[in-house]
Amino acid sequence: MYATVPPAPADYLRCTILELTRVLAATAERRADIRPLMILLWSRLRRLADRFAALAARAAAGPLPAPRRRPPAARPSRPRPPGTRLPEGFAWLIRMVPEARFANTRIS
Repeated sequence: MYATVPPAPADYLRCTILELTRVLAATAERRADIRPLMILLWSRLRRLADRFAALAARAAAGPLPAPRRRPPAARPSRPRPPGTRLPEGFAWLIRMVPEARFANTRIS
């Protein structure tokens, strides 16, 4: 019997997001009312996976530098245009797309 190497966290996250976007695409195909929201969500998930993969690559290359302490920049509050915010609250995606709960993740 061969020992298996567990997948890297970045690969696991990438596969999880890929499977979730497949489920969301199938739902968006049936429901036109949530298509704009799904596009926003796909973009957010892809950016999350890319940022996590970059951080994991930096960590694998050696120790990360200590974080710099700096005061938070005061940003002027500007309202977002309608349709550019994702919903908030616990399990909002599961309530909107129940099939997302059963997204099966496979590392290939």
